[in-house]
Amino acid sequence: MRCRRALRMALCLAVALVTSALFGTSLAGGSADRSIASYRRVSVSISRLHIVDHHRWTVSHGHVLSHVRRLPTMLLRPSSPGPHALVVFCHGYDSNPEAYLHLLRHWAAAGFVVVAPYFPLTRKRAGRWLDENDVANQPGDVSVVITGVLHSLGSNVQRNHIIVAGHSDGGSTAFMVGFQRHDADPRVSAIMAFSADRWGPGSQFSAPRGRLPVLLVQSNHDESNPPHAARVLWNIAKPPKMYLHLEGASHAAPFMSASPWRSVVEAVTTDFLRAWTTTRGAERSAELRAADRDGKHPGLSFVTDRRS
Repeated sequence: MRCRRALRMALCLAVALVTSALFGTSLAGGSADRSIASYRRVSVSISRLHIVDHHRWTVSHGHVLSHVRRLPTMLLRPSSPGPHALVVFCHGYDSNPEAYLHLLRHWAAAGFVVVAPYFPLTRKRAGRWLDENDVANQPGDVSVVITGVLHSLGSNVQRNHIIVAGHSDGGSTAFMVGFQRHDADPRVSAIMAFSADRWGPGSQFSAPRGRLPVLLVQSNHDESNPPHAARVLWNIAKPPKMYLHLEGASHAAPFMSASPWRSVVEAVTTDFLRAWTTTRGAERSAELRAADRDGKHPGLSFVTDRRS
């Protein structure tokens, strides 16, 4: 059923690629050095895709704002030759992709195509129509964006390696794309959820068929979504799964600003991405061991890893 819905979406998408800007990407930074030692210094292009879902409406606080859902999407592409694995990033409530640009550029410089949609009613400048209840519609938005990107980029994207990541309500969105009944997208091969909480009834979550690797990132001083929220998600997910514990960090600092945790997050997430976008077992094991090492900083962070 999900595949048929994705096909219908593909037939009604309006996708346009607009101007891009090229610039160099700095690859320096703390504990991320080991993780990026083998990367070439590449440039990252940033452009925008205009994706429209004609099958769903935009409704805020009971008011119909549009009979479509418009999903402008930031696209970051590395200059290195492809095809590349795809990372879809979901921003938090009352935020936008620009707030996470340092992290998104890091992934793109590491060789991933990264896309980040602006959700219609939870992005900044949604104004009086800002509506957190619309998070329930965001897993569908993610599926539409995946279809639009695959249609637009074609063979430049590895269709069997699609990872969905997100922070806060965006992390909940990412988790729903992997585990929410009726919202799970079978094209997704791994999930990364940062400072996320369970969204909706727990009974709606179900383990997917096969293996769906999960990385959770959580601070013990998160003022918005405390650690017990992440533990609920941890218990829902089945191995292989990984948990990056951040000691003393706030809800947003490790992902949005220069902080002691930023390079740890960059390193561990990149290791995780590389591990689950390779088909070589030895290489995957090496990247997962690297994630364990890159996340181990006494008083700052540590990793819990369950592979079976």
